[in-house]
Amino acid sequence: MNPEILVPLVTPFRSDGRLDFDGYVANVHRLSAQGVDGVVLMGSSGEFPHLTHGERRQLISEVAAQRPDRFQVLVHSGGGAMADVVQLVEDTVAHGLDGAMVITPFYFQPQLDRRALVAYYRQLIQLGPIYLYHYPRFTGVTLDSATVGELAQAGLKGMKDSSGQSALFSQVASETRGLDFRLFTGSGSAFLAAIAQGAAGGIMALAQLAPAELIELRRLALAGDWPAARVLQDRLVALDQATGTRFGIAGLKWAAKQRGLVSSGPRSPLTGLDPAAEQTLADILQATALEPLRSV
Repeated sequence: MNPEILVPLVTPFRSDGRLDFDGYVANVHRLSAQGVDGVVLMGSSGEFPHLTHGERRQLISEVAAQRPDRFQVLVHSGGGAMADVVQLVEDTVAHGLDGAMVITPFYFQPQLDRRALVAYYRQLIQLGPIYLYHYPRFTGVTLDSATVGELAQAGLKGMKDSSGQSALFSQVASETRGLDFRLFTGSGSAFLAAIAQGAAGGIMALAQLAPAELIELRRLALAGDWPAARVLQDRLVALDQATGTRFGIAGLKWAAKQRGLVSSGPRSPLTGLDPAAEQTLADILQATALEPLRSV
């Protein structure tokens, strides 16, 4: 199976603070032209906690109406109120998109035991194709491979793992092997390792900055040229870390704009980069020597 490269899109805002729907759809088409396999709407890179429920529903509708041919679209539908999550999943299914990715519930973390989480996802699985989103750094909720395996047996379609725990990733890969289940890494720095473990691919913020490089990394790995693949993977690590843990959403969105995508600063309470951070990130972008993005 050819490992897939999916892009969790940034969300551009207009100067008046409203969501730039036209710019968002333009980014979908620009990334489709790069040769990636699909996009994920409104994930962490898309600032989902800072979007209104109405904005999220409209974005599903706008992208569904204008999606490129043969281009995969997953929708991150997780959030707070269960009724809102259900409605976003139902919208995803009604518009014929490819699945709903749902982050673990997180606020009442001490009470979110295995029984609660299994019941939560079992309810959603009845509505359509569901992908679990695992990001314990932000949610405080850490899953084990046995829980994921139980949900996979119950019909969960896949998982994006952004835990950074290589042992857990390996355990989930082993637990779900042979099932109709797609395991994705959330880290551009771990894409080569995920390919080596037979994962379905990566849902990586880095893919909107370096799509050609990740496609080439995949080609090298599948051709068995592991030394060249490791060299390329190493070249991407500094940029991946700078636009992830180091400078966060502000850094990712700034870099996306430099790469020619429609972008903006983040929505409050997040703030943009200061000039020193911009210079540091500009130096990293230059050193990474990325291929220009193709025009649509």
